[in-house]
Amino acid sequence: MWRSIGVSALLYCVLTTMLSSNLPVLDEESYLYIAKEMPLFRPYDWKLPWHPWSDSYVYAHPPLFLYWVRSLWWLCGEDVAWLKFFLGLPFRIMLGAAAGYLCIRFSKNPKHSFLLWLSAPIVLMVGARSLMPDLMVCALGTLSISLFLGSTRRWIWFLSGLLLGLACWTKYPALLLWIPILYHQRQTRRLWPVFLGFILVWGSGELWLYFLYHRMHLWVVLETATQIARSGFAERGIGLLLRILIGAPVLMLLLRFRTWAMGGAFALVGLVFLPSLSFLGIAVSIFWISLSLGALIFLVHKPQIFQMWAIAIIVGVWATHNFASPRYLALSILPIAILVGEFVGRKGYILAGLSALLSLGIAYSESKYADSVHQTVQKIETSDGFFSGEWTMRWSLRQRGWRVWRGEKGSLIQAKQAAGGDTPRGLRLIETYTSNPHYLLLLDRDRSVGYYSETLGYWPLGFRYGAMEEFRLWEP
Repeated sequence: MWRSIGVSALLYCVLTTMLSSNLPVLDEESYLYIAKEMPLFRPYDWKLPWHPWSDSYVYAHPPLFLYWVRSLWWLCGEDVAWLKFFLGLPFRIMLGAAAGYLCIRFSKNPKHSFLLWLSAPIVLMVGARSLMPDLMVCALGTLSISLFLGSTRRWIWFLSGLLLGLACWTKYPALLLWIPILYHQRQTRRLWPVFLGFILVWGSGELWLYFLYHRMHLWVVLETATQIARSGFAERGIGLLLRILIGAPVLMLLLRFRTWAMGGAFALVGLVFLPSLSFLGIAVSIFWISLSLGALIFLVHKPQIFQMWAIAIIVGVWATHNFASPRYLALSILPIAILVGEFVGRKGYILAGLSALLSLGIAYSESKYADSVHQTVQKIETSDGFFSGEWTMRWSLRQRGWRVWRGEKGSLIQAKQAAGGDTPRGLRLIETYTSNPHYLLLLDRDRSVGYYSETLGYWPLGFRYGAMEEFRLWEP
């Protein structure tokens, strides 16, 4: 068994390392910026370079991941490629090993379950983006559950609680993992080793933040959640249903005629929440949403710990997050893959292969987007000014000495896809810079494509040959 676990860890580590971009993608740039600015013993004494630009204590995550990035940054310096490699290495190994163990121990078809989990775009992309906290929280949370289910020894459960506390002090949504734990062991008195380990880590961390800032950080995060742009509850649900099958094709194997029919019936209710689409667009939406709903309905059938684990994460993302991003669902994929192992046959290998191809396409498109943005920034001849936009663009322009625009007068570079904001008034358009074209687009505001969340676009993927990004240079 230990040899198989080692192979699982190695496979996940190698694949995700190969798919990792050498540039900061998405919010990786934000975490790198914050970690470099963060004082060592005052983890929220830095200024937000974006909205709300004032009180950094409203930053939605605990500081453990920031400390991890800061520590590795001291060792690796400014080389993003090496920084991302060493940031992700222990957690890639940890997550791959924990997933392999749970599949071997609890799946009726361990190879099928592991391959379906491993090939999922969500799982691989979370592992590839090691400069974001999702990999860390998935690794710590999954290892915690594997220790909890793998033994009843008190010291093992204590260690499980410690790891769960670390996961929750990386991202608060890891608190949802208490739901399957409590469901599995309903005699809560026996859980005292888990509670003790958890409180020693998470409780101590939250208490330390309270003594530093005289406010409970989790409470502040909940209170100020509405300050960050968020979609409505119904829109968030539609966004989740449109993206979850793209991120986790393994769900397709949960479909049965009865659940598909029920999903279709419920999906028709979603007509009132659909935007103004063509007849074909509505038909595609209803079909796709019914597939997702049909698969998710299966999860409430004969609930057990793995079903409760998956349901807790999926419903938690829907109910608590400001938008439904595929990466938020990464913790739910392993229990689904284990459930699928009960009845999957050869079609499991076929779906795993198709899922792997989709993963490669998304990873390649994401890496090309980052590369094309960085190359396009180098074309800008103006040497100083302000910018409005996020992700790789923000990192590339900071490297050249540009600053975030907050309404000042001067040269302004505005991104079209990476949340560039409204068109500025009183400025004239000087030049437009267009990045390299590509077939698979994860962002396309003209056609409402937003793979990363429904707040960026309705459809998860776009297939057309077009520019991946566009910058506009404005002058007073």
